[in-house]
This record gives sequence, structure tokens and C-alpha cells, in this order.
Amino acid sequence: MDSFFGIGTPELLVILILAGIVMGPQRIAQFARWLGKTTATLQNISRGFAMQLKQELESIDEGGEMKDMLAEMRSLQKEVSNLRQQVNETAAAAVAETKKSVEESKDIVNQSIQPPNLGEEPAAEPAKPPVNGAAPEPQPQPIEIPSLIEVPDDPE
Repeated sequence: MDSFFGIGTPELLVILILAGIVMGPQRIAQFARWLGKTTATLQNISRGFAMQLKQELESIDEGGEMKDMLAEMRSLQKEVSNLRQQVNETAAAAVAETKKSVEESKDIVNQSIQPPNLGEEPAAEPAKPPVNGAAPEPQPQPIEIPSLIEVPDDPE
């Protein structure tokens, strides 16, 4: 008995000696009997409770119903996780296919909206900044469309 409510063995002996002096030998014997009976009663109550609890648990699990239910729950958990994984894979595939379709649609739209190439060479790459102080490359000039000529006899 190392520590009982923070009281070590030497302190407990001092308390017992003081109790013996105050109560006297006859009252100490009565107190010891009462303490023994109370301890025995508490142990019997504890054992009875433990036995009743054990019987209740055994009656619940009669025929292994709880074990069967537990095994069924685990199999259902596995099925749910498999279904979740399949749904995630299907959704990921649908998202990837949709992204691909959107990109293809963007390409088609970009190509269909562009004005036709009027005999011009394809547009050059954007100008790159000069390297080591060199002069930038000249940009090709767009072809200007001639303006309308006014004719004096023309009604329009």
C-alpha cells in the first residue's frame, strides 16, 4: 500500500495509533468488525452485479446473433466503400471526358470564328524582348485595305 489518498504508510500508522488511543481497544474491535462486514457486503453486491451483467450479455448473444450482425455490418461497410470508390472513378472519368470535350469545343470555336487568311502568311510569334541589348526584330505590318474612291457621277 504505497499511497492511499496521498497518505503513505508511516502517516497511516500514526492515524491508526491515534484512533486507538481516542476510541479505545473495545471500540476499535467493533469498528474493525463493522468495516469487515461492510467490505464483504460490497464485494457480494459487486460479484452479483458482475454475474447478472454476464448473464444478460450471454442471453443477448444467444445463438451468436451479435457476432452474425457484426460480420454482416463489416461486409456492408466493405460494399459501401467499394460502391463509393466506383462512383468516384465513374465521376472522375466523366469529368475528364467533359474537360476533353470542352477543350475540343473551344478549339473548334476558335477556328470557326477566325477571319479567313487573305493570302497573308500565318501570324508570326509574338515579339520577344531583346537579348543582351540587341535591337528587337521588326514586326510584320498588316495589309491596309484601300479606302473608297469618290466618283462625282456616282449617285451613291
